[in-house]
Amino acid sequence: NNPAAAREWYQKAAKKGHATAQYVVGRMFEAGWGVRKDYISAYAWYCLAAQKRDTVMAFNKEYDPKMAFDRVTKLLNSSQMNLAKKKYQSLKSSQ
Repeated sequence: NNPAAAREWYQKAAKKGHATAQYVVGRMFEAGWGVRKDYISAYAWYCLAAQKRDTVMAFNKEYDPKMAFDRVTKLLNSSQMNLAKKKYQSLKSSQ
């Protein structure tokens, strides 16, 4: 029951390209689990996860990065969307 430690481990896996971890990190940012709510970061992580969709996601509707991505997109204004796209590009290039 240590959200900060969980976030740290999930972020390590997410940065190494693990799609389910990328989804979970996005969810953490969207919901504010162990971090402050940040829809821009949630968007970026969901984007990465949606591109990779691993087998866990393929068989479990709970982990649907496309639906999560669509949900967060509706919460961003155009300025935030530009920042979110830049953050996504930065994350993508660091993988």
